[in-house]
Amino acid sequence: MRLFISCAMLLITVGCQSQATLVQSDKLRVREPLPLETVRDDFAAAQTIDSELQLGFFHAAWVDDYSANGVIDARSAELLGALRDEVAQSSWGQPGRRAFREGRWLVVFQNEDVIQQIRPWLTEYANRQLASSTMIMAEMKVFGAEGEDLISRQTPGKRVAMSDEAVAELLEQENVTILSAPKLSVHSGQRGSIQVINQQAYVSGYDVFYLDGEGIAEPRIDVLQSGLVIELQPRVEEDGTISTQLDATVSELLEMKSEEQRLVGDTTVTREIPIMRTNEIATTLRAASGAWTLIGPLGNGPEYVLIRLRTVEPKKLSR
Repeated sequence: MRLFISCAMLLITVGCQSQATLVQSDKLRVREPLPLETVRDDFAAAQTIDSELQLGFFHAAWVDDYSANGVIDARSAELLGALRDEVAQSSWGQPGRRAFREGRWLVVFQNEDVIQQIRPWLTEYANRQLASSTMIMAEMKVFGAEGEDLISRQTPGKRVAMSDEAVAELLEQENVTILSAPKLSVHSGQRGSIQVINQQAYVSGYDVFYLDGEGIAEPRIDVLQSGLVIELQPRVEEDGTISTQLDATVSELLEMKSEEQRLVGDTTVTREIPIMRTNEIATTLRAASGAWTLIGPLGNGPEYVLIRLRTVEPKKLSR
């Protein structure tokens, strides 16, 4: 049997490498899967009571962005109470009609007319909530600094406070190279993430099949991501300071190994195996609005992050 190796996809994608900086607030993050299986039986039971009921899912992660001290439960209860009071109030007492939280989703058993009213109402409700909250700007400078460590690896939390003058002096040093300077705006208590990533395509294996009697080996292309991911959830405290839990993950490609694989007969192909190293830093910050904090080193390399959190005017959500 002859075996042909398909190269079309291989020539296009392998060796393709790109870098991107992704800034995400919670409304931009990949949404959790719909909890369809979780609610299916309950909805089927409700439909036996009222055949006109429809099942609705609404993304409402902004309600419970801050998850400390039972705030999730309080905000969810407030949301559900407002929904029942302000949207088709008299309908909620009818058998089978429900609204409840399931993960980050608002789940509704209602008729179609009421379900159509909920989306615009949620936007209006969110804007009312956000108008009374504070927006926080997170400004970061990711940089490399060759030479001596700027922070001792034994420093608790791997962080130190810095003045504006000290930051300006640091960034002017010849051994410092700024790699990225992303910004992120979130409301107090809202989650957000910043990703400075490299993407590289590689051949992870082959699919073998027959086409018109001829054997074909189609390369499987996977995309490797390496770089820095920072997740944070800033919150304005009662004294006006800003606190956040900050989690940083640094992944580095150490080596791309090649391995020969025998497919059929004497035909061999080469697949690639990435060897990665991942390091994580988890720390808690609390500082005055506008103050800089230096965090690092990140992983085993000479990379650091300067971060400044400050309050700004909030923006409304669009319908």
